[in-house]
Amino acid sequence: MSSVLGGLFEDFKPQGWVLLAGGLPSIGSAFPDLAEHLLERIDVSRPPLGIKPSGARPGQLTAFMDELEILIEMPGEVLDAGEEAADRLLDAGIVVLAGGGIRDWLRALSHGTLEQSLMEYLQRGNLVLAAGSPAGALGAWTFEEGVYELTEAVGWLPGVVVLPGIHDPASLPEVRRILSAEDKSFALGLPRDTALAVGPRGEAQVWSQAAPKLVLGKGWQV
Repeated sequence: MSSVLGGLFEDFKPQGWVLLAGGLPSIGSAFPDLAEHLLERIDVSRPPLGIKPSGARPGQLTAFMDELEILIEMPGEVLDAGEEAADRLLDAGIVVLAGGGIRDWLRALSHGTLEQSLMEYLQRGNLVLAAGSPAGALGAWTFEEGVYELTEAVGWLPGVVVLPGIHDPASLPEVRRILSAEDKSFALGLPRDTALAVGPRGEAQVWSQAAPKLVLGKGWQV
Protein backbone atom coordinates (compact mmCIF):
# COMPACT_ATOMS: atom_id res chain seq x y z
CA MET A 1 0.00 0.00 0.00
CA SER A 2 2.97 2.34 0.55
CA SER A 3 3.46 2.91 -3.18
CA VAL A 4 -0.22 3.80 -3.59
CA LEU A 5 0.00 6.26 -0.69
CA GLY A 6 3.00 8.05 -2.19
CA GLY A 7 2.04 11.58 -3.15
CA LEU A 8 -1.46 11.54 -1.68
CA PHE A 9 -0.50 13.65 1.32
CA GLU A 10 1.93 16.00 -0.42
CA ASP A 11 -0.11 19.02 0.73
CA PHE A 12 0.41 18.11 4.39
CA LYS A 13 2.58 20.99 5.62
CA PRO A 14 3.66 20.39 9.26
CA GLN A 15 7.11 19.07 10.11
CA GLY A 16 5.81 16.51 12.59
CA TRP A 17 3.68 13.37 12.37
CA VAL A 18 -0.06 12.84 12.67
CA LEU A 19 -1.07 9.26 13.47
CA LEU A 20 -4.66 8.60 12.36
CA ALA A 21 -6.22 5.59 14.06
CA GLY A 22 -9.68 4.06 13.85
CA GLY A 23 -9.71 3.84 17.64
CA LEU A 24 -7.26 4.01 20.48
CA PRO A 25 -4.63 1.40 19.64
CA SER A 26 -3.07 -1.05 22.03
CA ILE A 27 0.68 -1.30 22.16
CA GLY A 28 0.95 -4.82 20.76
CA SER A 29 -1.81 -7.09 19.37
CA ALA A 30 -3.02 -5.53 16.09
CA PHE A 31 -0.21 -2.97 16.36
CA PRO A 32 2.91 -5.12 16.93
CA ASP A 33 5.34 -2.41 15.76
CA LEU A 34 3.62 0.56 17.37
CA ALA A 35 6.02 0.76 20.32
CA GLU A 36 9.03 0.88 17.99
CA HIS A 37 7.45 3.55 15.80
CA LEU A 38 6.54 5.70 18.80
CA LEU A 39 9.95 5.44 20.41
CA GLU A 40 11.56 6.55 17.15
CA ARG A 41 9.47 9.73 16.98
CA ILE A 42 8.51 10.96 20.44
CA ASP A 43 10.56 12.74 23.08
CA VAL A 44 10.66 10.29 25.97
CA SER A 45 12.12 12.96 28.27
CA ARG A 46 8.78 14.79 28.28
CA PRO A 47 5.46 13.49 29.64
CA PRO A 48 2.64 12.36 27.33
CA LEU A 49 -0.56 14.38 27.29
CA GLY A 50 -4.03 13.07 26.53
CA ILE A 51 -6.78 15.49 25.44
CA LYS A 52 -10.50 14.72 25.35
CA PRO A 53 -13.63 16.83 24.86
CA SER A 54 -15.14 18.27 28.01
CA GLY A 55 -17.70 15.84 29.39
CA ALA A 56 -16.31 12.80 27.57
CA ARG A 57 -15.46 9.80 29.69
CA PRO A 58 -11.69 9.32 30.02
CA GLY A 59 -11.68 5.52 30.50
CA GLN A 60 -10.10 4.25 27.28
CA LEU A 61 -7.81 7.26 26.97
CA THR A 62 -6.61 6.78 30.53
CA ALA A 63 -5.89 3.11 29.79
CA PHE A 64 -3.81 4.04 26.74
CA MET A 65 -1.95 6.69 28.74
CA ASP A 66 -1.10 3.95 31.24
CA GLU A 67 0.39 1.92 28.37
CA LEU A 68 2.46 4.93 27.32
CA GLU A 69 3.67 5.37 30.88
CA ILE A 70 4.99 1.80 30.88
CA LEU A 71 6.60 2.30 27.45
CA ILE A 72 8.45 5.54 28.16
CA GLU A 73 8.67 5.22 31.95
CA MET A 74 7.03 8.58 32.53
CA PRO A 75 3.49 9.29 33.72
CA GLY A 76 1.18 11.52 31.74
CA GLU A 77 -2.19 13.10 32.32
CA VAL A 78 -5.52 13.69 30.61
CA LEU A 79 -6.97 17.18 30.17
CA ASP A 80 -10.18 18.51 28.66
CA ALA A 81 -9.85 20.26 25.31
CA GLY A 82 -9.52 23.95 26.09
CA GLU A 83 -7.12 26.71 27.03
CA GLU A 84 -5.22 24.75 29.69
CA ALA A 85 -4.54 21.90 27.27
CA ALA A 86 -3.50 24.42 24.60
CA ASP A 87 -1.06 26.05 27.02
CA ARG A 88 0.51 22.82 28.22
CA LEU A 89 0.69 20.60 25.16
CA LEU A 90 3.86 22.25 23.84
CA ASP A 91 5.73 20.64 26.75
CA ALA A 92 4.46 17.12 25.96
CA GLY A 93 6.45 14.28 24.43
CA ILE A 94 3.36 13.07 22.53
CA VAL A 95 -0.20 14.40 22.37
CA VAL A 96 -3.10 11.94 22.17
CA LEU A 97 -6.53 13.15 21.02
CA ALA A 98 -9.39 10.77 21.78
CA GLY A 99 -12.95 10.47 23.05
CA GLY A 100 -16.20 12.25 22.34
CA GLY A 101 -17.77 12.65 18.91
CA ILE A 102 -16.67 14.31 15.71
CA ARG A 103 -18.88 17.32 16.43
CA ASP A 104 -17.08 17.78 19.75
CA TRP A 105 -13.74 17.92 17.95
CA LEU A 106 -14.93 20.25 15.20
CA ARG A 107 -16.02 22.61 17.98
CA ALA A 108 -12.85 22.18 20.04
CA LEU A 109 -10.57 22.81 17.06
CA SER A 110 -12.47 25.82 15.72
CA HIS A 111 -12.71 27.80 18.96
CA GLY A 112 -9.90 29.06 21.18
CA THR A 113 -6.21 28.33 20.75
CA LEU A 114 -6.10 24.54 20.79
CA GLU A 115 -5.71 24.08 17.04
CA GLN A 116 -3.07 26.80 16.85
CA SER A 117 -1.08 25.15 19.65
CA LEU A 118 -1.37 21.73 18.01
CA MET A 119 -0.08 23.11 14.71
CA GLU A 120 2.86 24.76 16.47
CA TYR A 121 3.52 21.46 18.24
CA LEU A 122 3.61 19.66 14.90
CA GLN A 123 5.84 22.30 13.35
CA ARG A 124 8.38 21.50 16.06
CA GLY A 125 8.55 17.94 14.72
CA ASN A 126 6.37 16.24 17.33
CA LEU A 127 3.74 13.51 16.98
CA VAL A 128 -0.02 13.85 17.49
CA LEU A 129 -2.11 10.68 17.72
CA ALA A 130 -5.74 11.24 16.71
CA ALA A 131 -7.82 8.18 17.55
CA GLY A 132 -11.41 7.70 16.43
CA SER A 133 -13.52 10.86 16.25
CA PRO A 134 -10.66 13.39 16.21
CA ALA A 135 -9.12 11.55 13.26
CA GLY A 136 -12.38 12.07 11.39
CA ALA A 137 -12.30 15.78 12.19
CA LEU A 138 -8.86 16.39 10.65
CA GLY A 139 -9.68 15.77 6.99
CA ALA A 140 -11.34 18.13 4.53
CA TRP A 141 -14.80 16.60 5.02
CA THR A 142 -16.41 14.34 7.57
CA PHE A 143 -19.71 12.92 8.79
CA GLU A 144 -21.11 14.34 12.01
CA GLU A 145 -23.03 12.01 14.29
CA GLY A 146 -26.62 11.64 13.16
CA VAL A 147 -26.03 13.69 9.99
CA TYR A 148 -25.89 11.66 6.78
CA GLU A 149 -24.28 14.38 4.71
CA LEU A 150 -20.63 15.32 4.52
CA THR A 151 -19.68 18.54 6.26
CA GLU A 152 -16.49 20.56 6.16
CA ALA A 153 -13.88 19.41 8.66
CA VAL A 154 -10.75 21.07 10.05
CA GLY A 155 -8.74 20.57 6.86
CA TRP A 156 -5.33 19.49 8.16
CA LEU A 157 -5.39 16.87 5.38
CA PRO A 158 -6.59 18.63 2.22
CA GLY A 159 -8.81 16.66 -0.14
CA VAL A 160 -9.32 13.76 2.27
CA VAL A 161 -12.44 12.27 3.82
CA VAL A 162 -11.24 10.45 6.96
CA LEU A 163 -13.76 7.85 8.15
CA PRO A 164 -12.93 6.18 11.48
CA GLY A 165 -14.76 2.91 12.00
CA ILE A 166 -15.64 2.55 8.31
CA HIS A 167 -14.33 -0.50 6.43
CA ASP A 168 -15.34 0.55 2.91
CA PRO A 169 -15.77 4.27 2.19
CA ALA A 170 -17.16 3.49 -1.28
CA SER A 171 -20.25 2.00 0.38
CA LEU A 172 -21.37 5.51 1.40
CA PRO A 173 -23.24 7.44 -1.33
CA GLU A 174 -22.13 10.85 -0.04
CA VAL A 175 -18.50 9.77 -0.18
CA ARG A 176 -18.88 8.52 -3.75
CA ARG A 177 -20.52 11.83 -4.67
CA ILE A 178 -17.73 14.02 -3.35
CA LEU A 179 -15.01 11.80 -4.79
CA SER A 180 -16.57 12.13 -8.23
CA ALA A 181 -16.96 15.90 -7.86
CA GLU A 182 -13.71 17.02 -6.23
CA ASP A 183 -10.45 16.75 -8.16
CA LYS A 184 -7.64 14.89 -6.38
CA SER A 185 -9.88 13.89 -3.49
CA PHE A 186 -9.81 10.52 -1.73
CA ALA A 187 -11.39 8.71 1.19
CA LEU A 188 -9.63 6.86 3.97
CA GLY A 189 -11.58 4.17 5.82
CA LEU A 190 -10.07 3.51 9.25
CA PRO A 191 -11.44 0.36 10.88
CA ARG A 192 -10.71 0.23 14.60
CA ASP A 193 -7.65 -2.00 14.19
CA THR A 194 -5.88 0.24 11.65
CA ALA A 195 -3.55 3.22 11.89
CA LEU A 196 -1.91 5.44 9.28
CA ALA A 197 0.91 7.85 10.07
CA VAL A 198 1.32 10.97 7.92
CA GLY A 199 4.60 12.82 8.24
CA PRO A 200 6.78 15.58 6.82
CA ARG A 201 6.89 15.90 3.04
CA GLY A 202 3.70 13.85 2.79
CA GLU A 203 5.18 10.57 3.95
CA ALA A 204 2.53 7.96 4.79
CA GLN A 205 3.11 4.71 6.66
CA VAL A 206 0.75 1.97 7.87
CA TRP A 207 1.44 1.33 11.56
CA SER A 208 -0.95 -1.59 12.01
CA GLN A 209 -1.16 -5.18 10.81
CA ALA A 210 -4.32 -4.43 8.84
CA ALA A 211 -4.26 -1.61 6.30
CA PRO A 212 -6.77 1.22 6.06
CA LYS A 213 -9.09 1.19 3.05
CA LEU A 214 -8.21 3.80 0.43
CA VAL A 215 -10.64 4.98 -2.27
CA LEU A 216 -9.38 7.48 -4.84
CA GLY A 217 -11.50 10.21 -6.37
CA LYS A 218 -11.23 11.70 -9.83
CA GLY A 219 -7.95 12.96 -11.22
CA TRP A 220 -5.62 10.37 -9.72
CA GLN A 221 -3.44 8.10 -11.82
CA VAL A 222 -2.13 5.00 -10.04
